[in-house]
Amino acid sequence: VHGKYVHSAKQWKRRLGVSEEDPNDPTHYRSQQVNEAIMYARSVYQPRFYDGHVALFRPPLAPKHRLSGGRVVDEGRAFLKEDNGWRRMVKSLSVYELACPPGEHDGFVLEPYVRDLARRLREFLPTE
Repeated sequence: VHGKYVHSAKQWKRRLGVSEEDPNDPTHYRSQQVNEAIMYARSVYQPRFYDGHVALFRPPLAPKHRLSGGRVVDEGRAFLKEDNGWRRMVKSLSVYELACPPGEHDGFVLEPYVRDLARRLREFLPTE
């Protein structure tokens, strides 16, 4: 299991007040199912170039160390990219930084930060 996903699962459990020792906890089972689904999808997915425009919504980057050549890494030593690595996979990309704590990849879909995401998404929806 990739360390990033284990860390995310632990963060969610802390937020939900879930004890990691209780194997009968339904959220434990669900997070295990989600993790297995993600790992399966990553093993069979073949990335392809998208010949269109993509709007990327992401939290502010959380650089821990700055390296030569303008490269930055996070606390877990993963390289951070302004475009999350998508620019090479799409014809056109716009990056929108959300109003949430830096590096908060799960929390921007929860209150209160999800309001900023919803506001920004409305700009892309057709009006009647």
